[in-house]
Amino acid sequence: MGSIPRPGILVYYPWLVIGIVALGISAYLRSLYTGEQWHISSFTDQSVLWKGLYYVLPGVLVQELMFRGYLFTKTIEVSSVVKANIIFSILFMLVHVLDRDVLQQPAQLIFLAVAIPVGHLLFATALLRSKTLFLPIGLHWGNNWAVNHLAGHTNNDHSIFYTTNSHIFSDWPSFIFLILIFNGFFLLVTFMIWKWPKTVSSVSLSKPDKHAI
Repeated sequence: MGSIPRPGILVYYPWLVIGIVALGISAYLRSLYTGEQWHISSFTDQSVLWKGLYYVLPGVLVQELMFRGYLFTKTIEVSSVVKANIIFSILFMLVHVLDRDVLQQPAQLIFLAVAIPVGHLLFATALLRSKTLFLPIGLHWGNNWAVNHLAGHTNNDHSIFYTTNSHIFSDWPSFIFLILIFNGFFLLVTFMIWKWPKTVSSVSLSKPDKHAI
């Protein structure tokens, strides 16, 4: 397996910020659709926010090594990018949905069954375009931190914002449309990363670069 790039942790921060902003935009799009209102939390504890970055990172590193690491690039080498993405998006999704609490909530199960494979596609595209795990780790790190600390449902010490007028979906069509909005936005981000001219050229599909993870 290739190695995780050696420079300091600061190299992840631009992608961390992009991951946070992307999740924030998707959450704001949801609020525009549902009528939820955002407020700045009056109890935010900065130490909790910084510790959140530390607590989230190990899980992100493990998942990126498992699902966008050596086995992913090796699968591309022996098959194709399409087959590798199908296999690892399903595996990535199963890790998230095979949970007792999730399985007991059909709406959350459906949402994750769609959103997690899209997330894999985003992170995998970031890997293939940059040829390192810097970009997918940073995006994943920012996304997971934002899920926990960007906007909560109550005015508390571990979120920067909180929302009111929470919407409860009472019919499937409106919920499905929300899924389309959320995942459509992240597919757009994925497309932008793939087309981004300043990223390193894409990895060879037949024989991945030996320095790629």
